[in-house]
Amino acid sequence: MSAGLMLVFALLSGCQTPQYTKIVLKSTPPGAVVKEAELGEIGVTDTEYVFDHEQYALGHPGSTEGRCFKSFVFTLPGYQDERVNKLITGEEVTVHALLESQKTKLRIKCFPGFAVSKLYHEGRNIDYEGKTPGGLKLSDPSLWNEKGIGIFDVEVTAPGYKSFETSVELEKGRKQVLSYILNEKKAVVHFRSVPEGADVYDRSLGYLGRTPFSIVFPGSKLIRILTRPDLSLNKAQLQLTFKKKGFRTKELVQDIRLEERPANIVQATLTR
Repeated sequence: MSAGLMLVFALLSGCQTPQYTKIVLKSTPPGAVVKEAELGEIGVTDTEYVFDHEQYALGHPGSTEGRCFKSFVFTLPGYQDERVNKLITGEEVTVHALLESQKTKLRIKCFPGFAVSKLYHEGRNIDYEGKTPGGLKLSDPSLWNEKGIGIFDVEVTAPGYKSFETSVELEKGRKQVLSYILNEKKAVVHFRSVPEGADVYDRSLGYLGRTPFSIVFPGSKLIRILTRPDLSLNKAQLQLTFKKKGFRTKELVQDIRLEERPANIVQATLTR
């Protein structure tokens, strides 16, 4: 063999694609479990293993010699899973995953849907106030103890409904949903007139009945006539008209407490 042919053969031999590639798996922080779709769990970072291209080609006809893409998933408690896709070629490949802390997210769902929720931690409002459902990312490290547990107070209010308060224990790094159903307030109202037999109307609610009679008003109905849109307000206002043939019409404004006991009493005296 001539010197020229020997040189060409040597160059071609040096350009051959290696059969094996060392794959180095790393993560920040270390200690993550690494999985791959075909191999399953590979190990815990930092770790490495040898990839056999010829063996891979036997199970994947048509694959490019010495080249393939692999997908690795890094999992570490307290951190979001990270998927890294990497081209595997050459003698050595490093696959690195930068892990981010898991987001702690809270969502509060309530009935009725227009309820307003507030979240407190040690008496401090956690900047979460609005109509439910809503979402909140709890990223402040002062909210959690050394075990990643936080104790929070939840307050939910809605006009026409009884407010609700409770304490909840939340776990850092988890998405959590709290669901509450508020109990509707009721107002018991007894209508009386002298003389009896007067028809009673309300400006907003229309015809109510003929005296003497009683009505149990659900809070959801009375929120339309709240004195003002104040969630802490516990009363509504009726604008009433009493009518009876042969007597002058009587109009009056009556505050109604949104409570079942004691009952509200509305009394009107009609004159001729």
